[in-house]
Amino acid sequence: RQKEAMKAEAGPVEQQLLQETEKLMKEKLEVQC
Repeated sequence: RQKEAMKAEAGPVEQQLLQETEKLMKEKLEVQC
């Protein structure tokens, strides 16, 4: 049960990190251009 709880908690957190990294990458690309 603990492992399942960890996966459930990590899901949304990982999604937020991915969204933040994507925003940073877009900003870097815009600055380079």
